[in-house]
Amino acid sequence: GVRDDASAALAAGDAAVRYARSDTEPLPMLLLLNDVARAHGVGRIDIVENRFVGIKSRGVYETPGGTVLFEAHADLEGLTLDRECRRIRDLLAPEYARLLYNGLWHSPEFEMIDAIRVKSQQLVSGVVTVKLFKG
Repeated sequence: GVRDDASAALAAGDAAVRYARSDTEPLPMLLLLNDVARAHGVGRIDIVENRFVGIKSRGVYETPGGTVLFEAHADLEGLTLDRECRRIRDLLAPEYARLLYNGLWHSPEFEMIDAIRVKSQQLVSGVVTVKLFKG
């Protein structure tokens, strides 16, 4: 197989990607990362979910580009956030995800947690090189 390298540059938590000597805007960047990472088997999960309405359902999700960006972002946060900020982020992340999943992105509690997220990302800036290889 062929190894692919991509660099994710993050400024205040927002990503830009450099791959094959071309910078991209957010949507083309994600589509490009989807293609590259999918070819390496990155970003596919098969889970059983507990739905908001009280039923269980099986879900198969493919988010190759999102997985690459998530991992690059997490690595950069490890270098730029202090221990207590990471601890608070880890406490709030499940609630943030629950609110998003249930469509409550305009609720006061979501706006409160999102303001904390935005503040936490102010110093999350840098470049992460990601190496993808089948295997």
